[in-house]
Amino acid sequence: MLDSKFSIEEFKKIKVNSDLSSELHKELQDQIAKLLHAKISDAFTDISNQLIKLGHSLEETKPEYDDELSSWVYEFLDSSNKDNPRICLDTQVCVLSGYTADE
Repeated sequence: MLDSKFSIEEFKKIKVNSDLSSELHKELQDQIAKLLHAKISDAFTDISNQLIKLGHSLEETKPEYDDELSSWVYEFLDSSNKDNPRICLDTQVCVLSGYTADE
């Protein structure tokens, strides 16, 4: 759950592009990625199960988290036949400040 340390007031207290700003952005990215993971993982599993009912042979690989990019990688594949379709989903969360609309 997101708390008051991520309020706009907290962001306004620190200088844009400072070390503190980078830390707060990274922390918020990680929290958002964590919250999304619970929802996305279940939804992607449901999609895989629908494909299995249509005859696909899919096994879940362990979701991988890239801490540097605040990114999850989800994958279901047929380990016995690499030619069969696999499904993959990559997510990446970004929190940015100090940009303009024309960038």
